[in-house]
Order: sequence, then structure tokens, then C-alpha cells
Amino acid sequence: MPTRLPAIQQTFTLPDKYPYLEVRTTLQSTLPYAEHFHAAFSFGLILEGGTCFTLMGQPHEALKGDMALIAPGLPHSCNPLQGQARSYHMAYFDAAWFAQHICRPLGIAGEYAVTKPVVRDAALFQQGLAALEAFCKGEDEAERLFMDFFALLQKKHGCLADAQQPGSKAEFSIVAASRLLDTHDEAADEPGLSDSHAPVTSLARRAGLRRESFSRAFRRTAGLPPKAWLHCLRLEKARALLRQGKSIAEAALAAGYADQSHFHRMFVKFYCVTPGCYQRGRSHSYNTRKKK
Repeated sequence: MPTRLPAIQQTFTLPDKYPYLEVRTTLQSTLPYAEHFHAAFSFGLILEGGTCFTLMGQPHEALKGDMALIAPGLPHSCNPLQGQARSYHMAYFDAAWFAQHICRPLGIAGEYAVTKPVVRDAALFQQGLAALEAFCKGEDEAERLFMDFFALLQKKHGCLADAQQPGSKAEFSIVAASRLLDTHDEAADEPGLSDSHAPVTSLARRAGLRRESFSRAFRRTAGLPPKAWLHCLRLEKARALLRQGKSIAEAALAAGYADQSHFHRMFVKFYCVTPGCYQRGRSHSYNTRKKK
């Protein structure tokens, strides 16, 4: 007989007052995430358990009370430690807003790198948690709380640096991500290629390489195979459209998925949530099962 495990709860909060922010709260989850990236700056708070996330092939462990920082465009995966459930908040800040309101006052260029992806500091953890809660409640002082928090985080731990600064440890900066995004937008419209291979084949041609050689070089540089990278691009676009109130069919088609079932599978693979649950809600829960 199958054993019913505790419900995994997920909530997506998009404060009307702060349109540049989305907060994902996940409770009691053992689900892994396929390697992916976000166009936003990602800031996480581990509430219970622990997680292992890999950045450009390098593993990092974040345990209860730790803070996690991931730069925009940086591929990463996320898995529970030893299969145990973990709970966390993950905040996604619009990259342009973060560069202007957080990096610039700290004297850091818009093209920045995260030099310390995991920080353990009990006092700052509580301060960051209070700032996120203020954001989610739409409180007036939320921005000030977060800016003050990040200024202290940077002063104590030096988590951010200019991407071009020597020794910044930046493997793949936001500027490289932006260039690839721009190139994809041009290549995706090139006629005469099948839908599944058009962008990658076109980029390979422009680089003067065979498709296989281009794919290997792309992965070394970007941290993801080009096909997975393009799925991430399309899904990021679809997420934005769903947040704007578009239907699932409209979002799928606009993001380049003619087949809604394919869109559904990719959305779940990369985000561990269905497009419908994400669209509705901001809040849902579901059960997982395992055999005795």
C-alpha cells in the first residue's frame, strides 16, 4: 500500500506595491529542480532542512538559517540533502531594479558577480526574513529594510563584486547572459530550419561551427546545453505572461510552445509546479506518494 507523505505547500507572492518582486515559499519539499536559470536576482532563506545547489558545476550546501544568493542568468540546480524535506523562501528581484537600487548605492557596477553564494549569519538572517515579510505584506518600509539589510550583508560578507573586477570569481556574468539572450531573439526568427533545432543550428552557423561543437562550447561557457538554455528563456517569458494574466494557451504559444502538453512538462521539470497552479495562485499544495 502506498504511504501518503505530508503535503508539500507552495505559495507565490507578487506584491502589488512592489511589481519587481516575486517570492516563492516552499514548505516540506523533497522535489529536485532541473538545472535552470532565472533572469532575476535570486535571494533565498532556508527555513528548515537543507539544500544542495550547483552553480556552474560547483556544489554548495545551504542549511537551516543560511542565506543563498544567485546572480541573474547563472544556471543552477537545487536538490534536497539526503532526500530530506526542506522549507525555504526564495525571492526573485528584477535584475534592473536590483542593479539600480542595491548595487549602485554600494558602488558596484550593474554587471556584477556573486562572490559568496551561501552566507551564515543568524542576525542578518532574521533581518532578511523581516524584510521579505514586509515586502509580502506590502508594507511601506519594505524597500528600506531590504536596502539596509543588503548594505550590512555586503559590508560584513562582501557577497557582490564587479563582474570584471580581478578575482571576482565570476564564471558567467550577467553581461554574457544578456548577449546570449539578444542573439537568441534574432536567431529564433531565422527561416528554413525545423522548430526544435532552429535557434541552436542558426547560432552554430553564425559561429562557424558544427552544431555538436557549438553545443559543447556553449555548455562550457554558459553552464547549460543550448537546448536547455532556450527552454529556460521560453519558460521565463511564459512565467511573466502568466503573471500578467494571460491564459496558459496564450503564454505557451507566445513562448514558442505550439504543444501545450510539452509546455506543461517543461514547466514542471524546471519549476516543480504546474502552469495552472502557478497561474492560479500564488498558493497551492499537493501530496507525493512512495511505496512501502
